[in-house]
Amino acid sequence: MQEHQAVPHEKGLDHTLSLVKEGYHFIPNRMAHFHSDIVETRLMGKRAICITGKDAIELFYNPANITREKAAPGYVKKTLFGMNTVHGMEGEKHTKRRSLFLSIATEEETKRLSKIYRTYLNKSLPSWEFHEPVVIYNEIKKALAASVCEWAGVPILEDQIKNKADQLMAMVFGFGTVIAIHEEGKAARKVMEEWMEKVMEDVRSGFIEVPDDSPIRTVCEYKEEDGKPLDPHMAAVEMLNIIRPPVATSIYVAFAARALHDYPQYKEKLRTSGEDYLYMFCEEVRRFYPLAPFVGGKAARDFTWKECEFKQGDMVLLDIYGINHSEEIWENPMTFDPEHFKELESDSKKLIAQGAGDMKKGHRCPGEAMVRRLLMDSVEFLAKTIEYELVPGQDIDYDLTKIPTIPKSGIEIYKIRRRVEEEKEGGSR
Repeated sequence: MQEHQAVPHEKGLDHTLSLVKEGYHFIPNRMAHFHSDIVETRLMGKRAICITGKDAIELFYNPANITREKAAPGYVKKTLFGMNTVHGMEGEKHTKRRSLFLSIATEEETKRLSKIYRTYLNKSLPSWEFHEPVVIYNEIKKALAASVCEWAGVPILEDQIKNKADQLMAMVFGFGTVIAIHEEGKAARKVMEEWMEKVMEDVRSGFIEVPDDSPIRTVCEYKEEDGKPLDPHMAAVEMLNIIRPPVATSIYVAFAARALHDYPQYKEKLRTSGEDYLYMFCEEVRRFYPLAPFVGGKAARDFTWKECEFKQGDMVLLDIYGINHSEEIWENPMTFDPEHFKELESDSKKLIAQGAGDMKKGHRCPGEAMVRRLLMDSVEFLAKTIEYELVPGQDIDYDLTKIPTIPKSGIEIYKIRRRVEEEKEGGSR
């Protein structure tokens, strides 16, 4: 095929190894090198069109242009999403399956999960104090796993919590590019799917009793367009897609703990400010620190955009990390500043930390509001409920060549105690 010379093309047969080496900077590096918001390259032996900027968001989330059907690479489906899930669907089938998630991730259910999580954190504080030093990331992922299972109606024993939390997060980290970690993620998914499938079968048979309005009951009773329920394996896979994102909030919490350390002035302001400032701080954590580097799709048809000829089936990558650090969208984007979200909801619409698009019809994560709320609860606990110090000498840096990344130490703390002010007020809200 003749190349369109107006669009920058990266020379070479394949640049998958460059993606492995550059991580989150892979797309931004090419945009900077070519001074363009669209660059053609090759990944995994295929043409890949990388796009960034405001216009790119609108293009990518228009289903007439970009489809997610069969777009996710196998290594992502085998670890993060699972096979044949809602993430790879389009059209009426996607809308119907997505309705399952939207019926669960409601404002009321978000509040219920938040209450369970805040209660668990407060009950865990004596254990943190007794076992210090503790690693914030490790403790938070256990608290989230226990809370989300209780909320969802998934039966879990106390001595299972750490293991299940570790396996859920192994699935999250498994979509990265390091082979050993990927294999660990695949193994964790296999174990978790087998466990959850047995749970779903026991719920359906009545061997395990769960509340009628619980998320697990909703998944068990959900019916596809043909009127049939999900088979036990698919029900298990989608149930994992409900409980995994809240537990993955632990990555954001580790970054939030780093931000509280690096920018103590915001910690003080959080203690004297209300819910709005807590919201601003947490949105800035989701913007400033990395989670997903990009999101992928395929051209749904032949079309031309910015003088680039897209052919049906072309791989298209939207640059999440670059957009969240773009001078076109954010003032002083490389500076951590909660004031980036001073307009609250309107500014949050510019944030694509977990994707963009229409929440009801598109592919934006339906659990995003839950992730935001759990992050806010976590930051409130760290900033307002407890006092602590970071253990000296630890490495709190993070490696942008690793996808996903996290502060290397997980943020290890000691000298943990409940704040005196909090005790006088009667504890956390």
